Amino acid sequence: MKAARANEEYHDLLDDLAERRFFGEVTFFFQGGNIESNRMSERNTKSEVREKMKSRKRQKFLKTLTGRTNG
Repeated sequence: MKAARANEEYHDLLDDLAERRFFGEVTFFFQGGNIESNRMSERNTKSEVREKMKSRKRQKFLKTLTGRTNG
């Protein structure tokens, strides 16, 4: 039970990945029953990358507009 509490952040990470429907690979590196680090590799289709980049460009545009000051 002690190791499970020590790895609570990684349980939260897995919950988050499941919620956002992560598709890829997650590798956990253990030492003494505790997860010391992880490596993630996400796989995306061409259309998913296109959507992510469109969304990112919209966010940059909105930041620019809201970041202006008059003077």
